[in-house]
Amino acid sequence: MRFLDDYRNIDRYDNVDRAVAERVAEAVTGGEKLPDESLIRAMFPGAGDSDDRPNSGKQ
Repeated sequence: MRFLDDYRNIDRYDNVDRAVAERVAEAVTGGEKLPDESLIRAMFPGAGDSDDRPNSGKQ
């Protein structure tokens, strides 16, 4: 059985479009919406400035 919170997956991620992220956020939080893009960027300054992260654990 596979778990999302498995410590072995800490460095894995998948890029998803905004619509998918909004559906997931609402399902996980019981209806809370994602903040707008400018607030997300303010919360994570410098994120997304480079593309040197691994791709979803793919090698």
